[in-house]
Amino acid sequence: SERRCGGRRRPSVRQRSMDVRLPREILVASPSAQEGVSPAEEKRHRAWGCMLILQATRLIRRSHMVCATAQSLLQRFFFRRSLKRFDVFGVAMACLLLSLKLEEELDMVMLRELIFAFHRLYQDRRGLAHVPMELGGERYWRWKQHLVTTERHLLKELGFVFSRAIEHPHRYILPLKEQLQLPNALAQRCFALLNDTLFVDVGLRYRGIHVVAACIHLAALQLGLVLPEAWWEILDCTAEDLGMIMTSILQFHELLQDGAVHGWLDPLAEESLLRDGE
Repeated sequence: SERRCGGRRRPSVRQRSMDVRLPREILVASPSAQEGVSPAEEKRHRAWGCMLILQATRLIRRSHMVCATAQSLLQRFFFRRSLKRFDVFGVAMACLLLSLKLEEELDMVMLRELIFAFHRLYQDRRGLAHVPMELGGERYWRWKQHLVTTERHLLKELGFVFSRAIEHPHRYILPLKEQLQLPNALAQRCFALLNDTLFVDVGLRYRGIHVVAACIHLAALQLGLVLPEAWWEILDCTAEDLGMIMTSILQFHELLQDGAVHGWLDPLAEESLLRDGE
């Protein structure tokens, strides 16, 4: 059965929404697309890299904010450089390192722990036995050099300025929950769906507040709740944008179901740390 919820009062939170969208001319054709990578393949590699970041963040026991920032950095970086030039595995590792610095959590974790975490993920995804990487060994120094070099590329391509490039829409959930009178179950489902948006590039295509609106609407549909008609208009969002964002989330769910983000993906880059092995 359906239950009705929500109010029509215009929320003030929309006034605080940042705009970190990329220009349309960049979004139309990513560097990877220009080099022949299909949209489906690019989405799969982006989501795969973001899943690596999530799993590595858990292994080193860092915060959700570190994970979200790193995933946002990865999505933005691959609108600057191609998957055929930079392999996702190395970029994911560098994004997490940079995120630890940006969120001021690097002092809690040694660099080696980050490398060991990604090495563990590499072994898991290749179906290899868990053999610890030798600290100070040839492989360790090769991975460390690759990590540091890739981080420098991140800083160069993203312009060294991140305060205006990263927005986490999660911060809008509680204000909107209160102002729209949303039930707890819907807010919790919305938070989970917002986590899923980090695996796709909607955060660079749409305003953060509109991404939240799509998650609220999708959560309501999944829970059988009825929101006021055209309620998203109070957030200056359109039905078209709402539909496009929800479609992107559902496409990611399909990737999860077929296991595309949990196995191993061979790198598309010709020069990759892992193309021919460790």
